[in-house]
Amino acid sequence: MKHRLVIAIASLSVTAAVVLAGAVPAGAEPLPAFTEVAFQANTGHLWTYTRAGGDDTHLGMKAGTSPSINYWGKVAFQANTGHLWTYTRAGGDDTGLGMKAGTSPSINYWGEIAFQANTGHLWVIGPGSCGCDTGLGMKAGTSPSINHSGKVAFQADTGHLWTYTRFGGGEDTGQGMAAGTSPSINRDAQIAFQGPYHYLRVTGSAGTTVTTLKMAAGTSPSINTSGEIVIHGENGDLWTRFPWGGYEPGGRIMAGTSPSIDDENEKAFQGPLGHLRTGIVDFTDSLLGMMAGTSPSITTTV
Repeated sequence: MKHRLVIAIASLSVTAAVVLAGAVPAGAEPLPAFTEVAFQANTGHLWTYTRAGGDDTHLGMKAGTSPSINYWGKVAFQANTGHLWTYTRAGGDDTGLGMKAGTSPSINYWGEIAFQANTGHLWVIGPGSCGCDTGLGMKAGTSPSINHSGKVAFQADTGHLWTYTRFGGGEDTGQGMAAGTSPSINRDAQIAFQGPYHYLRVTGSAGTTVTTLKMAAGTSPSINTSGEIVIHGENGDLWTRFPWGGYEPGGRIMAGTSPSIDDENEKAFQGPLGHLRTGIVDFTDSLLGMMAGTSPSITTTV
């Protein structure tokens, strides 16, 4: 039986300001044009970061959660009220829908949003979606990923990787996932996830590959359209896996956080000093402070 979504009544508040750099540091390489990052700053606010520097939206986020940004620059996030909010340059909007503590939403190209409701069920809302409770239970502390066509990958309450589509419903892949981790799905429905023994796995129409890359416990991968994947390796480094199977190490990444990659292979992650870092191979320190335990989202934008 489906449960009604319980909605807490609260207003969005703004936390007190703390010192946070707001521009690209001197000598640093800025982000490419048409690239944008959304992240939770160390003020607890939702910030965005572009070639022009950082911008404080003054919208409070729930501790331990991370935003998701799409091609149009629309951001979905869990507000400090526990509600699902969206943000565009026109401002923020409260959907009035409650989210499970410690989880984060995912937004696709069209503005469809998948999230774990405060009932523990997977919900999907937005243009072209069912706009509903799917009735599918999710593992506590995990978050879904939604791709261009509205297909969702998530960790079910059984600990298995499941997928969901509007017309096909839910499907158990039979693949186990590591506790406290979330999958990432790309446009071609390839799914990257951390398996039960902490190795990166990739599954899709060609079957499932168990890679030799071991991931840090409690972290999640990010996969882009070309099949390039970034992970938080067990050694504390950022690692990239290429579609042909090769891989390379990158910079150090903050414990308990996960990286993000866009379709131009630009990466964003929280560095060891707690700052947002970006780049493809040589990573730039933005000097923008991030909230502990949170991860950024990067996209190519219009």
